[in-house]
Amino acid sequence: MVVKFFSNKKGGSSKAIDYLLNEREQLGTARVLQGDKDITRKIINSISFKQKVTVGCLNFEEQNLSDEKKRAIMQDFEETLLPGLDKNEYNILWVEHTDKQHTELNFVIPKIHLESKKSLNPYYHKADLKRVDLWQSKTNLEHNLSNPKDPSKKRTHEVHQIRHINKDYEQLDKLLHNLVEDGTIKNRDHLKELLTDNGYTITRSGKDYISLKTPESKRATKMKGAIYNERFTSLEELRTISKETSRDTRKYNNRDTQRELRDIREQLNKHIQDKSEKLTRQYHRELHQEQSKDRELPQEEVKRDRGHTNEPSQQQNISNDNINHSRNSNTISTNHIPDDNIRHTNTQISTKQRNGVLLPDNERGAVNDSTRTTADGRKSRTYQDIGRKVRSVHKQLEESDKEVRKSSSRDTEYLRERTQQFSSNISERVRDLTRSKQDNNEQSESHIRQIDRIREYRQQQRYDRTNSTYLTSRKLDRAVKRTESIVQEKQAERKARYEKYKDLVRPRRRSQGMSMSR
Repeated sequence: MVVKFFSNKKGGSSKAIDYLLNEREQLGTARVLQGDKDITRKIINSISFKQKVTVGCLNFEEQNLSDEKKRAIMQDFEETLLPGLDKNEYNILWVEHTDKQHTELNFVIPKIHLESKKSLNPYYHKADLKRVDLWQSKTNLEHNLSNPKDPSKKRTHEVHQIRHINKDYEQLDKLLHNLVEDGTIKNRDHLKELLTDNGYTITRSGKDYISLKTPESKRATKMKGAIYNERFTSLEELRTISKETSRDTRKYNNRDTQRELRDIREQLNKHIQDKSEKLTRQYHRELHQEQSKDRELPQEEVKRDRGHTNEPSQQQNISNDNINHSRNSNTISTNHIPDDNIRHTNTQISTKQRNGVLLPDNERGAVNDSTRTTADGRKSRTYQDIGRKVRSVHKQLEESDKEVRKSSSRDTEYLRERTQQFSSNISERVRDLTRSKQDNNEQSESHIRQIDRIREYRQQQRYDRTNSTYLTSRKLDRAVKRTESIVQEKQAERKARYEKYKDLVRPRRRSQGMSMSR
C-alpha cells in the first residue's frame, strides 16, 4: 500500500469530485465509501481561500480487501493525518476505484476548519511526510500488505500519466534485458550507443540510472536497474550486482518484523502527539489553556492537602494546652483558699450552678460528657478528612509506583529487544561473511579451474607441436630414403645399360680405325 497526495498548484476545486465520480460510477468501478459528495462540493464552493482542497489516495496492490478492513484503515488514516480534531471539525469524502489492476481509496478534504472557519491544511509535505510514511509502514506490517520498500517491488522506469508511453518503456526495458542475456550488449557504454543509434535521447546519466527520452515523449524518464548502473562494465560485474540485489532481498525478507513494528509505533505516536498539540493550539486555544491549568492543579492541591494535614494537629495541640492550663489554674486556686472560705464558696457554687460558671462534681460530669462528645465529633471529622487525604496520597504514590514499574519493565524490555537486535545483527553479519566467503571460495575455485584448463590447453599445444615435428621428421626420412633408393636404381640401370652397350661400341670403333688406316 502506498499513500499519494496529488499536486495542486492552483488550489483545487470541486472538479476533483467530478473526476473521481465520472463515468466510472455508472460502470460500477467507482463508489462512495464514506461522506456525502453534495455536502463536500458545497463546502468547497463556499471556501474563499485560494487553497481549497487536498486530494490523494491509498493505493493497494491487493484486490480482495473487505469493507471492514477498508473502513478501519480509513479511520486510522484520518486519526493520523488530523489528530486532535473531531469528526464534526472537518469534512472528508472517500471514493473507491476498482477499474485498474489494484484498489484505490481516494480522499477529498476541503481545507477549512468547520467550527472556526479558519484555513485547515491537512498535509504539509516537509512537516508531515515522516508521519505519513511511518503510518504507511505500520499499516503494511499490521495488515500484511505489499510494501513498496520491498527490493523485489522496485520499478525499472518511472510511471507516466500517458499509458501507451509506459508500455513503450516497458517493452524497451524487456528488449534491453533480453539483449544483455543474449550477450549482444556487453556493458553500459555499449547500451548507450545502441540507444542513441536507434533515435533515443539520453539526457542524463547517474550512478544507478539513465534518463532517456523517446521521440514521442516530451520529457525524459529514468531507467533504473542493474543494466543501467555505472558498475555494468562487463557481464561478470553484472552477475555480482544481481547477487547483491538478491542478498538485499533475502535480508529484507528475513528481518524482524515485530521489532520493526514496535519501533515504528513508538515513533509514530510521538509524531501524532506533536501534530495533535499543534492543531489544538491552532484551533482550540481556550481548551489548550484549560488543559495547561488542569496540569498545574494537582501540584497545588497536594500542597493544600499538606497544609490541611498540618493545621488540625496544631489546633489540637493548642486546645490541649489551654485545657491543661485551665486545670492547673483551678487546682492552684483551691489549694490556696482557707478552710473558712471553702464553705462560702460551696454556697456560691449552688447559687451559680444555673449560670454554668462552676458545677458540683455530680453535675460536672454530665456537662463534660457533652462537651467531650462534640470535641470527639470534631476530632473524628478532622481525622476522617486527614484519612481521606492520606488515602488519596497513598493512591497517588501507588499509581506513581505502578508507572515507575511499568517504565522500568518497558526499559528492560527495550534493552532486551536491543540486545536481541544486536545479536541478530551480529548473526546476520556472520551469515553475510560466510556467504561472501563461500562466494569468494567459489570464485577462487572457478579461477583455479580456468587456470587448469589453460595449462592443459598449453600442454596439448606443446604435445601437438612435438608430435607434428616428429611426424614431419619421419616424413622427411622416408622421402630421403625414397630418393636414395630411386638414385641407386637409376645408377644401376645406367650401369646395366652401359654394360649392355659397351661391347657393341668397342668393335665399331675398331672398324672405324682400320678404315682410316687404310
